Amino acid sequence: MIPHTLRAAVLATTAPLLSASLAAQTWTVGPDVPTGSAPRTAAVAVFDGSNLFLIGGTPADGNGDAPVHRLDGGTTWTATTPLEGLFLHHGAALDGLGQIIVFAGEDTGGDPGDSYVWNEADGNAGGITERIAAPNARFAVARDLSGRVYSIGGGPGATATAGNPNSTRVERYDAASDTWTAVAPLPVAVADAAACRDAQGNLVVLGGFDADGDRTTEVQRYDVATNTWSTTALPDLPVVRSGACAVLGADDAIYLIGGSDGTEQATTLFLDPGGVWQVGPSMAAPREHFAAALDNDGFIWAIGGESTFSSEKLFTPTCPMVTYQPTNAQSYRGTTLGLEVDVAGTAPFTYQWRFAGVPLTDGVTAQGSTVVGAATAQLGVLGVSDLDAGSYDCVISNACGVTVSASIGVAVVAPASLPPAFTATKLHPGGATASSARSVDDGTIVGTTSYVHATYGTLSRPAMWPSVAPSALDLTPGNSVGGQATKVRNGTIVGWWWWPYTTPQGTGYNQHASAWNLGGAHTEMQVSGQEFGSLSDTDGMHHVGGMRFDESSTTSSGYYWPTFSRFAYGLTPPGAWGSGCSAMDAGLGFGNVNLGFGVQHAAKWTLDDRKFFDMNPPGSSRSYITAASDGLQIGSATFGGTQRTGIWAGSAGSFFELPAMSAYETEAGLIVGSAVLLGTSRAVVWHEGQLFDLHQFAPPEFSSSVAYDIDVAVDGTITVVGQGYNAALGRNEALVWQTPAPDAATVVEYGVGCPEPHLLAESLPVIGGTLDLTMENVPASTTVAAVLVGFAPLDIDVSSVFGLAGCTLLVNSAFPIGMTVTPGFADGSISMPANPSLAGSLHIFLQGAMIAPGSTPFGVALSNALDCRLGF
Repeated sequence: MIPHTLRAAVLATTAPLLSASLAAQTWTVGPDVPTGSAPRTAAVAVFDGSNLFLIGGTPADGNGDAPVHRLDGGTTWTATTPLEGLFLHHGAALDGLGQIIVFAGEDTGGDPGDSYVWNEADGNAGGITERIAAPNARFAVARDLSGRVYSIGGGPGATATAGNPNSTRVERYDAASDTWTAVAPLPVAVADAAACRDAQGNLVVLGGFDADGDRTTEVQRYDVATNTWSTTALPDLPVVRSGACAVLGADDAIYLIGGSDGTEQATTLFLDPGGVWQVGPSMAAPREHFAAALDNDGFIWAIGGESTFSSEKLFTPTCPMVTYQPTNAQSYRGTTLGLEVDVAGTAPFTYQWRFAGVPLTDGVTAQGSTVVGAATAQLGVLGVSDLDAGSYDCVISNACGVTVSASIGVAVVAPASLPPAFTATKLHPGGATASSARSVDDGTIVGTTSYVHATYGTLSRPAMWPSVAPSALDLTPGNSVGGQATKVRNGTIVGWWWWPYTTPQGTGYNQHASAWNLGGAHTEMQVSGQEFGSLSDTDGMHHVGGMRFDESSTTSSGYYWPTFSRFAYGLTPPGAWGSGCSAMDAGLGFGNVNLGFGVQHAAKWTLDDRKFFDMNPPGSSRSYITAASDGLQIGSATFGGTQRTGIWAGSAGSFFELPAMSAYETEAGLIVGSAVLLGTSRAVVWHEGQLFDLHQFAPPEFSSSVAYDIDVAVDGTITVVGQGYNAALGRNEALVWQTPAPDAATVVEYGVGCPEPHLLAESLPVIGGTLDLTMENVPASTTVAAVLVGFAPLDIDVSSVFGLAGCTLLVNSAFPIGMTVTPGFADGSISMPANPSLAGSLHIFLQGAMIAPGSTPFGVALSNALDCRLGF
């Protein structure tokens, strides 16, 4: 097997342009909160992953309870179950168990509020432990990455005095144990401050009133891991603020919104990636003591305040970040190139692929190839030529900014060379009613043989041919009646077997996934609980295939086996009806996904994490991938009701239609299958857009053939396996087509000397061996016969010379070697040099010559010639 370059997960060079992108954003007016036109003050906003709730604050409802509103569809605030009583400047947050908790606050008499879990169904759904010694009001609330909730500072706020100062107290709530714990206190006491988590998981407290009741610009950061505070880790605010809200945006920037410096503010400040506070867009309305939170669409909502019941939202898009792309890629000349990027960030994205820095457009290029998907995440270059090699990248943009992927170096290489001729050999074992060679790897061939079973009739049996000979090893386990071997790679054979089970009526059999080693040892691979299955591909250690639950199941599921065991991972993605995994290559799985109602899409998975990629070509109604190797995938796609065979190179847009053929496997840029040529279905090899006819080398009794697998060795020799129809015997028989190794001993006949004599080699010109020769159809009058030995061929018509009518001199003879004449024959031999360095390089050309009175006017006859290459 010839390896190809692997893909790698990388991070692109990113130009976020956060300041510029945020400056382009504006606050958008949202729905008013139904309060009867009273300001919606001192509420807390909590997003629980599905809904945004506005919890507590004023005005109270008709029962004197603090209201709760839910945002529906982003367009309407709907009143839902209220809190118990009216307690201002309280806390509310989503805890580590996914519950909304409310705690503390003060009523108009200064009494503290209760602490409990709140939900829409029950309101108070059960109490939680009260805080230990934290102030009841004007504390800030934040939540860490573990879901723990913090009560930070607090106190009388603007009315603080030396005798009644604002607090440095910080307590943390752990929902799993229902406990509050005191943690490191604030360096600077604050109340009415804003707080949120930053992108690194620290807590940040901004502004507020200090211990003496003065507004402050202080920014304090808490390191959760070390339980320490810092007043220098982040820059102080450029202006004093109290009664503001702080939110971590989807873009990982910290936003400080609204508040007061003595006057209610509508401004937005944000901390840019360089650690500098910048001024962002202003809100439509000034807000103090309001609520703010981030939803799952990247919008920060600001709701209510001291003087308004309105709401508005600000989009905080995450800049594009490339999380997965090739670092380099290889394409075989004449095939297809597929490049793709996976991007994290806030959709929608725009894409622009470039070649050598120049933007690409869909259509035919100056190089003659065709570009598809230039403005999508998946680029295809079809019919690749040498001129398509070079540097590619992708420019991705969204509302936040622009990212350019890392450069992808693409190499275009020549596919493996096809020789002018192959040798075809029948592999059909004795006694079999049919046979088929399905896969080959490093000299080992596997497939099926068929025999008649006394009870079940003709059954296929898994078979292995250790060498090119019609003697197959039956891989059927002793307690079984057959199966199939479908693929061999790196010393492992996979397929399926008939697994026996006992019933009152006798022994029954189900199709179970199976693996064998090259010694024939069998391993059961069926996943427990699945009734039917098979393995379709392997890399020697990992395997893919499919399973079906039982006979009533209408769909099957693809699976990935990470080891030799009955454990496998299902590959059907969420929402799909089923799947099939037919092939694997370089850690990727390929097959199809059943999306329901007859919709099938070609599929790719990253097998280590089972991530699914849709490989359906644009415009195709149905597609499948059936094989994969060396970065190419084989399958079919349907366009306008017509099914077309083609290849992919890892992305949906790279689908490249092949000529009219059935394709089964690929390696080193070659594709094997069958095509209708000369009126019959014939085994073929696709090579740079052309079909090479393998069937022409099959034995003459074969009327049709098909090639199923190909193996290209490191030295360039090619082995193709498949089957053909033996018309003389009326059955399919396994076939193998081979090319000789570069250093193998070979003999090739060429030319016609005189019409009758025929020189042939009975052995090969092996280093240190003997080349045995026989000459047939020797004239009866022959008295002397010899073989002319030369080191170069000739092609000289000697018809007019010495009366040798119809004869050709084919060897530039250096010396003759005598042969023994018997009636009609002549025999001889030549000793070959023993020097191994001559293997594959030394050619000896031989032509038989006879003195045969009466055979020609001159009494001399010549045979055909042999090109003998010395080798092993």
